[in-house]
Amino acid sequence: MDSAVLGWMLVGAGVVLALVGRHVFWLAVGLVGFLLTSSLVRALLPDLDPTVVTVLALAVGAAGAIVTVKSLRLVAAIAAALLLAVVGRALFVLYVDDSAWQWLVFAGAGALGWLLVRVLFDVGIVVTTALGGGWYVASGLGATDVDLASATTLWIGLGTALVGMLVQSGALRRSKKPAGAAQPSA
Repeated sequence: MDSAVLGWMLVGAGVVLALVGRHVFWLAVGLVGFLLTSSLVRALLPDLDPTVVTVLALAVGAAGAIVTVKSLRLVAAIAAALLLAVVGRALFVLYVDDSAWQWLVFAGAGALGWLLVRVLFDVGIVVTTALGGGWYVASGLGATDVDLASATTLWIGLGTALVGMLVQSGALRRSKKPAGAAQPSA
């Protein structure tokens, strides 16, 4: 498997994460595990065979999905922290500076993601999964054979995140029943 195929897998996984992160959260955590593992391994070991990267990322993603079923709130906070940390650091490096400050931004964005999900669970999941999905769409596009400027891929990623927030917020409103609604009889 070549890196362009892995890039398209990241794009697909990012779209799914952005659109259904809250609704199928165990799948979202599995995707986060897959996406973060593939990104980290590609950054640390760029010459590693993409097939090995994909298998490793799938294993970590599956483990994350299984653990999520057992401890949802803790896993949600960890996933949100990791997603926002990666996105915050990458945006800082892209637009500000590639210095030692990037790790402070990484830590601050991670703390923000953690707090967002711990304080506002549903809203935090919607925001972090949509932003994370959008980021992985942009990152995946950069790894494909499509020739786009980095600013263009970033805007496509931000558009994906915005659409994801809107879609997930609509799903959030539909899932809540209005006060005084008749309960189904047993």
